Amino acid sequence: MSNDTTCCEANDDECTSTVGWFVATALGNKLVSIPGHMWDMPLYIVWGTLMGICLLAALFIFSIIKKLNKVA
Repeated sequence: MSNDTTCCEANDDECTSTVGWFVATALGNKLVSIPGHMWDMPLYIVWGTLMGICLLAALFIFSIIKKLNKVA
């Protein structure tokens, strides 16, 4: 019998945080591509979209600030 274990079998918390990191990175990369697709639109629409994305990110961070303070 082999005693090989995967990341998820060895430490569930570490695996969850790794998966969460990859999901957050993928989501961030997708959001960064939005202004590039809007390049032909008027400039105020592009900047308004960027401000909206930043506000959404700020709201998300402030909504989980208590959890972040527990870990830090």
